[in-house]
Amino acid sequence: MEFNEWKEKRIRGKNQIRIIPFYNRSNEFRKRLRDKYLENWPFAAHWVDSALKTAYSIMDSWRENYVKGKRKGSKQLQRGFS
Repeated sequence: MEFNEWKEKRIRGKNQIRIIPFYNRSNEFRKRLRDKYLENWPFAAHWVDSALKTAYSIMDSWRENYVKGKRKGSKQLQRGFS
């Protein structure tokens, strides 16, 4: 599986089909991603670990809210900054 793959899923109890994102959560993939970001990182490794953990948490939260219908598939656009 690639990092980001979208699949159709029928929502139980509703007459809807949503396109749900699935992303790679394997330890092998996370290790490669961590090593990639640590290559030119002169600071402590726990900062990279924390950033990756936060990113996965944000994606999990968005995905859960999207499945429940509380989020849209597209990102929000900022308006009024002219």
